[in-house]
Order: sequence, then C-alpha cells, then structure tokens
Amino acid sequence: MSNVFIPYEDIKWTESKLGEGSSGKVILGEYKGIKVAVKQFKIDIMNEIIYELRKHKKLKNKNIVEFCGVVRSPNDKTFLVTEYVENGNLRDYLSENYLEWSTKTQMAVDIADGLLECHNNDIIHSDLKAENILVDRNMTLKIADFGLSVTKFELDIGIAAGGALKWRAPERFAASAKFRQKYSNNPKLSNIFNKEMIKFYENQPILSDIYSYGLVVWEIATNGSTLYPDIYEEDLIEAKSNEYVSDLIDILEQNDTPGPLRRVVKECCRFSPVKRMALEQVVIELPNYLHNKK
Repeated sequence: MSNVFIPYEDIKWTESKLGEGSSGKVILGEYKGIKVAVKQFKIDIMNEIIYELRKHKKLKNKNIVEFCGVVRSPNDKTFLVTEYVENGNLRDYLSENYLEWSTKTQMAVDIADGLLECHNNDIIHSDLKAENILVDRNMTLKIADFGLSVTKFELDIGIAAGGALKWRAPERFAASAKFRQKYSNNPKLSNIFNKEMIKFYENQPILSDIYSYGLVVWEIATNGSTLYPDIYEEDLIEAKSNEYVSDLIDILEQNDTPGPLRRVVKECCRFSPVKRMALEQVVIELPNYLHNKK
C-alpha cells in the first residue's frame, strides 16, 4: 500500500481554495513542480477506502482526473491529491460559455470514455453529475470527485450510500433502507420499491452510473440547466418511476438538441436498468455522428 502515500513534506501547500466538494474542501498545492488539487476529507475514511484508492491510482485515462496519492498530516488529517484541472467544473463551464453541438457531443463522448474505463476496472462512481466533471485547457473533460465511488465488491459495506438525489437511478432509491422505509407502502412507487430493483443495484451497479450519465448529457445539452428545479423528494422519485424521462426529453426537443444526443439521454435513463444503453454503444454512435457531420 506504500505506493499510495505521499510524504507530507513533498507537498507545497498554499492558501488558495479551489472549492468545496461533498467530501471536503479543495485547495491548490504543488507536487513535484506541478500544480495539484488537494482535498481534505471532513472525516477520516482512510481505512475504508484504501483498496479503492489503490485501484484509482492505476487508472490512466485522459478522461479521468489523475490520482497522485494520499497525504497524512502530522496531526493525522487525510488529504487526497489529484491533478489540477484549469477550467473548473463542467456545470459552471457550460453556463459561462457558448458551445457548438459538435463540442457538446464530444464532451458526452469524453465522459462515456472515462466512465467506461472506471467500469472496466470494477469502479462505480456513484456521484456522477456535471459538477463532478472538470474541464482542462484543451476542453477535454475529466471525471473527478471519487469521494463516493466504490468497487463493485464493496457495495455491501455502505460506502455507496451518498450521491445527489436528482442524478440517482431508481434502483438506488430501492436499495436505500431510508427510502424503503419512507416510500415502500406508496402504491405509486411500487415499481421502484421491490426486491427485483434492489437486486439490480446489488448485482449490476454499473447500470446506475449509466442512468446518471444520461442526466449529465442532458445537462450538457441544456447548457448546465438545473435538473428538476424546485421539485419535492416524493415527486422526484415518482418522476423516476416512469419508463422514460419524458419531461426532460421534451426540453431537449424544444432547444433543438440533435437526435443522437436526445437518444443517449432517453436510452441511458430508461427505468429498467437492463434496457439502458451500453456505454460501448455510446462511444460508437456519437463519434459516428460527429464524423458524418464533417
């Protein structure tokens, strides 16, 4: 496990705050002469995620933020060190910049490529959204914020309990004891809160990432628009009980989203996990669309 750890004195610490994620604040640092993002965790989770961190360190993909290592401070605080990505998170970038459809389509391909690499290495992200994707100086997208990600084999120890509700797949609500207790007797939600949906998440958790991916593509197509604004929790879950996210597709049609992007959102966000579009299909269809446009 020693290859995961970076000596505290090897990091040049700054007071420049880059932001604050769900797991803790992020500051700018320097490691081996290169700018890095240093995240301090709010709680000490080292023992729980050390195996996961070792797997992340092996990921070498241009669409995944490079994981440099972990730092333990003299007072036993835990810091995660990753590459620094210049243009910030995707949601802000979308809202602040005008982008052509071809650029947006390439962004969707970037995320699919990175997520496919995670899944091929048995890593489930569990908190995929535009805010957790970074944009580098060349406008290449990089999946970040693995604070909630887990390996397929760690789902039973509860690390995957988090993640933003709006991006969460229906089966993840079913797998949550909190939501089962609250909504299992609601007849309108019976197609979510049942044993079959729980088994889908336990046996094929990557399919929940694909659902979240489809919603990120929706964010890209709508220039970083707010997903399900001002919606109550029960109404949100009910919206996810439908076979298709029809309301979201209607918005895409209104802003003349190209058919291939609409199809990705529609098919990745299908209610039935096994009917969702495979990422392998996404990374064939969208590049073909880009090629045919030239």
